Formats: sequence, C-alpha cells, structure tokens
Amino acid sequence: MLAHVALPVAVLLWIVTLLRNVQLDRMGAFGLISVLPITYWVGLGMLTLGFAFALRTPGISGVWFLGYVVALIAMLHATPTVLYGTLRYSWAWKHVAVVDYLVSHGATDPTNGVLGAYHQWPGFFALNALFVRMAGLRSAGSYAAWGPPVNNLLMIGPLVLIYRSLTRDRRLVWAAVWIFFSSAWMGQDYFSPQAFALVLYLAVIGVVLKRLNRQAADSADSQGSQGSSAAARRRRAAVIWTALLLPVIAAVASSHQLTPLMLVCALGILAVSWRRWRTVLPLLIASVLFTVGWAATVARPFIEANLSSILTSFGTLDANAASPLSNQAIASPEQQLIAHVETASAAFIWLLALVAVVKWRGLRHNPIVLLALAPLPLLVANDYGGEMVFRVHLFALPATAFLATAVLWRSRRWPRIQALALPAVLLALLSGFVLGYYGKERMNYFSPAEVSAAQFLFRTAPHGSMIVAATSEYAGVYTDYSDYTYVSWLTDQTPAQLDEIAAYPLSALVSELRDSHGRPAYFILTRSQEAEIELSGLLPPAALTQVEQIPGNAPELTVLYRNQDAVIMELTNQPRSVLLHWKGALR
Repeated sequence: MLAHVALPVAVLLWIVTLLRNVQLDRMGAFGLISVLPITYWVGLGMLTLGFAFALRTPGISGVWFLGYVVALIAMLHATPTVLYGTLRYSWAWKHVAVVDYLVSHGATDPTNGVLGAYHQWPGFFALNALFVRMAGLRSAGSYAAWGPPVNNLLMIGPLVLIYRSLTRDRRLVWAAVWIFFSSAWMGQDYFSPQAFALVLYLAVIGVVLKRLNRQAADSADSQGSQGSSAAARRRRAAVIWTALLLPVIAAVASSHQLTPLMLVCALGILAVSWRRWRTVLPLLIASVLFTVGWAATVARPFIEANLSSILTSFGTLDANAASPLSNQAIASPEQQLIAHVETASAAFIWLLALVAVVKWRGLRHNPIVLLALAPLPLLVANDYGGEMVFRVHLFALPATAFLATAVLWRSRRWPRIQALALPAVLLALLSGFVLGYYGKERMNYFSPAEVSAAQFLFRTAPHGSMIVAATSEYAGVYTDYSDYTYVSWLTDQTPAQLDEIAAYPLSALVSELRDSHGRPAYFILTRSQEAEIELSGLLPPAALTQVEQIPGNAPELTVLYRNQDAVIMELTNQPRSVLLHWKGALR
C-alpha cells in the first residue's frame, strides 16, 4: 500500500516546491541545497522510501517502477530547469553558441582556435543546427535548458535493455536503474556532446548484450537439422543489427573525443573475453575504423596541434588518474567537503561492485564485469583536462551500479538487515548525489539579471571588440564568437600570474584590456563569476573584494551597465586617433 501512495504524494510535494517562491539569490556555500524548501526534501525522501517498499512488494506492476524512476529524474534534474528559467552551466551556453554558429554560417570553422575541437567533432552540433532550422527556432538556447531531464529520460531504455540481458528479476533491473541515476552526480547530462554520445554508447552496449544473450539461448535450443537454419537466422540478424548500429557508432565518433575510445574499449574487451565474439567483432572493427578515420581526416588539425601534450600525458597514470580533489586545497571548505563526498560516493559504488565479484564467482565470467573494467585503460591515455578519473567512473557506472545492486539484493542470509540496508543505502547515495550535483549551483546558475546584462553587452559591443571577463562563468559566453575576441582574465593565468593579479587587480585588469591594441574593449563581472572565484579559490578574499570594487575605482573604465548581479565597463582612455580609426572601420 505504501508503495502506491508514496509516489503520487512525493510528486505532489515536488509540484508544491516548484510553485513556491524559492529565493535563488540567497544560495549559500552549498548552492541550491541551501534554498530548497522542506517540501522538496520530504518529497525526495518519501520517493526513495516508497521505491524501496515497491521493490519488496510482491506482484507490483513494472509501470510503478518506471513511474518512480521518471519521478526521480524529474525531481533531480527538472527542478533547476523549472526554478531557474535560464540556461544552467556556462558550458551549455558555449554549446548553444556553436549550434547558433552552424545555423547562421551553414558550415564549420576548424580554424577556430578556442572552439576548434567542437568544429572538428561537430556531429552533436550539426544535428541540433538541423533541428533548429527544421523547427523554425531562433536558437538552440530555446530548449537547451531541458537537456538534463531529457538526456536522463533517454538513458532509461538502454539501461533497462542492458540489465534485462543480465537478469530476469525485474526488481533487480529497476533497482540497478535507480542506483545508476542516484549515483550519476558528475553533471555530464546537460546540453552537450558528452551526454548525447553517452546515450548512444549505452544504446550500442544494450543491443550488443541483448544479442549475446539471445544467441546463447538460441544455441542451447538449436539441435540437429534445425541447427543450420537457426545459424542462418542468427547470421541474418547479426547483419541487420550491425547495419542498424553503424550510423549510431558513426554519430558517436563524429560528436565527441572521448566516448568513441570508451566504446572501442568496451567492445574490445567483450570481443576478446566473450566466447561469442563474432557478434561483437564487426562492431568493434567499425568503431575502430570510424574513430581512427575521423581523427585522421576531419579532426586531424586538432590532433596535430595537441599531439605533443597527448604523447606527454600518455602512460602517466599517477597524473591522469589524479582526482580533482587534489586541486581543491585552495577551494572553500564547503567545496572541499563536496569533493570528498564525491570521491567517497564513487569509491563506495566500486567497493560494492568488488564485493559482488568476490562473493559470487559466477559474476566473474559475466560481461557486466568486463564493462566495469573496460574504461580503466583510458586512465593511462590522458588526464582529459583533469576529469579522466570521473569520466572513467561515469562510463563504468552502468556496470558498477548493477554489481552494487546485486550485493544489496541477492544477500538472503540476514533478511531483516537487508530490509533496512537497502533503503539506507538508497538514501545515502541520493544524499551524496544532491551534495555533488547541487553544491556548485552558485556558479552554475545564471539569474535573469545576468542574462539581461549579457544581452546588453552583445547589443552594445561592435563586432571586432575584445570582451574580457573575470572567468568564463557567465551567461552568453562565446555568443557570436566569430565576431569577438573572448578573454577569460583569471582562469587563463598561471599560479604566479594569479599572485600578481591578487596584489594589484585593477592595474592587471587595465593591462589586460589594453592588449586589445586599440579595439573597443569591455569588461563584464557577474555574480556567478564572483561565486566561481570564491568557491574555487582563484583569488584570496581580499583580492576578490578589490575586484568587486573596480567599477568605483577605475578612472580608465566607464560603467556602461549595472544591475544587482552584473556590471559592464568599457576601456575609454585609449588614444583618440586609435578610437577614431576603429569606429570608422566598424561602421
């Protein structure tokens, strides 16, 4: 009974939360967690306990499990979308800018220095540009904010397909799906090539495992004269499925740098270790050819420009596998705590997965264990901007979540302890999720005032201007990037240069703006940038205070726009002859 009541009540409490006036401008050090009302947390807790009771309710329909998972995704991922009303994450703004570029120019620009990689892996952006044109929209920004809930909903089908190929117990399947979503705090589900490619990756793996499972069953049933006809049917099915998956693999190879390598590793370990390698081998060959072929042709400029750093980082396991926690020494205490919780959450899932493999010997020959190990070789390849260790965790999570669930579900020795342990673990994982996923929202959220400031900037700054921002954490970053020069003042500096800026921030900023060589130069400072500086420890508090006071202490700068969350200034003391030259050229 509780399982049937908890779901609608939790959804009702969530709707009440969305209808309340959540004061986003009062976010504290723990981001969105600090302002969400009690109705949200009661609803999320009730949803979790209701799902735990549903798992122990005999005969409950699978529709209820689906409803619980959809509600979980809605509460975790649609909440920021609905409450904010603006696009979340500066990276999402950057991706929108690339899509808008393709819409307006109709072609990629591989020579673009800052965003060249996006133009050399443009599959995701080209697909969205096509959608924008066909739908008659002005920009991908009109729907990009819904990326997280939509991408997570799209993952449900492939995950269920993967888990159903491993077990007939539907409760185990849905428990694993729940644990996957309550452990995926990495924030890689937004409007991005990574999220798009991850959905396709899961789809390919799901089909492959289903085909392997189906072939095993067909082989057991086929005997005598019927065996040859069954083998012929299997060959035809293999050809059909391979043909259907080739466009999916091509889309992965053309959309993202890392996911094709993860797919090659996953298919490779299945082909080598699984006895029905003929099912996997054609797809593995296709993945290798697409990945290598794309890197050698379309993405060749990027590979050549970064070949030295790629070769340097290859094999340096200690550096590539270093957790981002190692760079948190200067961050705020709250962010250090969040980093510790993220690491502990990942370690806990891996520990449960290890216990499952040790406890049940039958799992050691199961393909799900191979899929958990498949991403690990990438730790040797590159640090991926300091994110490789958590990207490996992300791609292993579909497998490790299932193994962790098996530990919680299959142990029958102490049924009462298990009955208490399952909901406790679900609540603990969800607590870690909200801390890691919501804890950085002070810099991920862009208020309407910040968006208005960015819109003013791009209406005012003539093409050819240099736009300097304290960091890249602001709304509209890289808008019309072919027409402007973008500078991230603090995040582009070395530690020694940051020390100099901390000592004399005003003079350092003016010097940065003067590098425009006479072009119009603008400086934008927003609430979200200040939050990033504070949370990440880019500058000490005293230096951040001086940066915030620049608008009132800089005779070289004229304040053009100001609201409660942003200020825009223009460098105005450039030589008159230079200014006249630029204004004449831009008319």
